[in-house]
Amino acid sequence: MEICRSSIFSFYPYFTWLWSYALGRNIMCICINCEYVDQCTTYHAVEAQHQQPHLTALPNFEATSPSINVNIRTHDDGVEMEWDVVGCQSFTKDSGKWSRLRPGELIPT
Repeated sequence: MEICRSSIFSFYPYFTWLWSYALGRNIMCICINCEYVDQCTTYHAVEAQHQQPHLTALPNFEATSPSINVNIRTHDDGVEMEWDVVGCQSFTKDSGKWSRLRPGELIPT
């Protein structure tokens, strides 16, 4: 049996997560479509949590009020944690920014 919980860093993402979970949809990190994805310390931390290669070695942009959902799923062989930035006052839409930085690679979900 899979158990899903959300550890949240602000009130709003809880309702986002709950609404999405109730509809059976996964929440995707908004960073992949942000102008600052390759400079952001918050996204750098998310990459580290997912054990993914970094877009930059030394990010120099501090996001303002990022909201991060952490979904925890238990399996027979362990625990899986998925981190997603679901809100950020610094978010500046740049559709496809991550894909342009990593052409040909699958978009992280």
